[in-house]
Amino acid sequence: MDFPAVEAQAVDRAHRIGQTRQVFAYRLIARDTVEEKVLELQKTKRDLAAAIISQDNSLIRKPAPRRPRTPPPVAGP
Repeated sequence: MDFPAVEAQAVDRAHRIGQTRQVFAYRLIARDTVEEKVLELQKTKRDLAAAIISQDNSLIRKPAPRRPRTPPPVAGP
């Protein structure tokens, strides 16, 4: 499959259809094919995403706390 999310959904569906035994999903990839290159690219992207997210979520920052508004100064007489 060209779409990892679709493939993962199909594997998950096999578990949800009431299967009580262990389910095995095999992916057959021929050597020196486009599919092999796509699989390698997907692995590289997954590893990169995992490295970015696992850095203590440093790229996913929490918004800074808002400072309370101070009222404008009142003009004196």
